[in-house]
Amino acid sequence: MFCKNCGNEISQYEVCGSPVSLRVKSHHFDEKTGEQWFCFPFNDDAFCKKWHHDHGWASSVMKKLNIPYRKQGELLSEVILVSGKYVSNNILTIGTCDKLCCPHCGTIAPPKDGCFIATAVYDSPMAFEIKVLRQFRDEVLLQTKVGQILVTIYYHISPPLAHAISKSRTMKMMVRNYILEPIVKVLRSRR
Repeated sequence: MFCKNCGNEISQYEVCGSPVSLRVKSHHFDEKTGEQWFCFPFNDDAFCKKWHHDHGWASSVMKKLNIPYRKQGELLSEVILVSGKYVSNNILTIGTCDKLCCPHCGTIAPPKDGCFIATAVYDSPMAFEIKVLRQFRDEVLLQTKVGQILVTIYYHISPPLAHAISKSRTMKMMVRNYILEPIVKVLRSRR
């Protein structure tokens, strides 16, 4: 197989695995609680260190990883994070990049199994939310005739939609926040 971006031959796409980081704007120590507080822009992007894969806005990444944070007052421009173990040299490490990519150029792997829109939104076929959606497809939808028809229709109409979504950060955020996350939340609550 060959990477569609750099043309190098690859045996398989690999998980990136590099740290996902944010730039810390300021910090202070709370003497009453003994906690170190870090401020960073609420809508800054989180990127992995090696290939700079976009992981979305800081606030959505923190929420997804269940890292404790809170908004500072009424300001939407900053978030304050409680935790000292993630920060070094004004860089906040919030996780590890799980995106499948070309080991030569970092190009993200194309979707394989039909979760086109979710893969375009989360930039990785290995995202937890995609696993939840796949499980629903396999265990519920594909078990009925109507579900099979819906899945077939989805496979026909979703590739061009996924392509358009993958090109727009705003569309990714809207689809993630207003469509996929509510669906995943409902599916997880049914377990």
